[in-house]
Amino acid sequence: MKKKKKIVKRLIFLMFVTVVLFLNRDNLINFTGEMLSDINFKLVETKTLIYDKYTKYNEKLNYLNNVQKNIEELEKLKSEIQLLSAEKMELEKFEKENTELRSYLKLENNSNRKFITAEVILKDDLNEQDIIFINKGSKDGIEPNLPVILNSNVIGRINKVSEDYSEVHLISNPNFKMSVNVNGIFTGIIRGKGSLNFVIKNFNVEKADKISKFDIETSGISEMYPKRLPIGTFDLQDKSKLMDSKELNFSISDKVIGINTVVVYKFNASKLKLLKKIEGNEVK
Repeated sequence: MKKKKKIVKRLIFLMFVTVVLFLNRDNLINFTGEMLSDINFKLVETKTLIYDKYTKYNEKLNYLNNVQKNIEELEKLKSEIQLLSAEKMELEKFEKENTELRSYLKLENNSNRKFITAEVILKDDLNEQDIIFINKGSKDGIEPNLPVILNSNVIGRINKVSEDYSEVHLISNPNFKMSVNVNGIFTGIIRGKGSLNFVIKNFNVEKADKISKFDIETSGISEMYPKRLPIGTFDLQDKSKLMDSKELNFSISDKVIGINTVVVYKFNASKLKLLKKIEGNEVK
């Protein structure tokens, strides 16, 4: 009899726990997701060591397999470096003259931007995470939400920052959103879909099926990013979704191949807000 009572009590307790878990399943899932994200961020340094050794091993293996090709590329790079050095010397001369002229005319230096080069120290499975980590953090001037550039195009934004490294959400990350302009005729929002894909919805443009190339850049509508930062030119092979649901679906898989170095675009946010305010007053 006592055993039956114990069994009944246990069953009631299990049913109670099950009901509580079921009713709070959404909160539990969100809490678990956030906790795993924080753990993953804190393990970056450890994972980076493993990733770095694995990458260096592959690089040495590839180098040994392509010695002659690497020698030819090295010679080509030497020539390009010489050319760039000459161009840099000329630009430095112009910059010096410009600085002297501005000083003579007592003009304020109006530069409100800075480019910070960073190495990619970790890229978990890009098709699954749509996240990379870079070797620059708060001590280098990195802040959340700064645009990240690859080959002159915005490829993502800073999401989390530690002192020595930062997490970058690619534009394909499901948590990524950005106001953009397409071909100078349409303003919409990029939304990451995961697996290196993103979408721009409600592309209600006449003769959209006749458009072959789509030039995308930041619209500057929000105060988060300056306008006209290039995101890239994309081709649309399959236009069925465009015609059926007015959606532009693109992939960045070909743009992040061999991603090793990126540039973080740091701009003066206070100046950007001031410009927005001035533009708003002019419109009124």
